[in-house]
Parts: sequence; C-alpha cells; structure tokens
Amino acid sequence: MKELLTQLMLICPGRLAFEIDRHKLHGETAEEVIFRQNKLDYGPDVETMKQLNTIVRVEALPVTKQMPIVRTYSHDLELALQYALNEINEWKQKK
Repeated sequence: MKELLTQLMLICPGRLAFEIDRHKLHGETAEEVIFRQNKLDYGPDVETMKQLNTIVRVEALPVTKQMPIVRTYSHDLELALQYALNEINEWKQKK
C-alpha cells in the first residue's frame, strides 16, 4: 500500500485525499448512503461495502495532465488507491 500511496502522491502532489467511513459521523450505514446516491460511481465493491458497513473514498487530481478529479470507492484503502491509480493511467493512455 505504501508504494501505491507514494505513486499517487508523486502524480497528485497536494491534490490527494481520502475518507474512511465518513457516513458513520452522520449516523448512517454504508447501505443508506449508497442507496441514497443510487450506487453512482461506487464501483465493483458496492456489495462488500454494504456488508462491512465501510466506505473508503479516494480523490486524486494529477498535476501533469488535465483531467477531471478521480473519485474511487472501495471497502479497502489499498484497493481504492489502486482503482485511482488505474483510472489515472487509463486516462493518460486515452488522451
């Protein structure tokens, strides 16, 4: 995980953030949040997030290439970081 975080920090200096279980601060479950937002952009881990009541969100914005903010979600921080890095790499290949 340290390697993934280091890579993202180099690509997105000062533009990398993550949240873990923010929904719990508001007394909500992961399932309630996902349902309310219609599973929008939650990726392949939706069912696991519901079961574990965990939402990890990573936001990244590369400085080397203009692209929209990358937002990824998972039940696991390492997976969310990997999804973000994958999405950035895919975007770079397309443009």
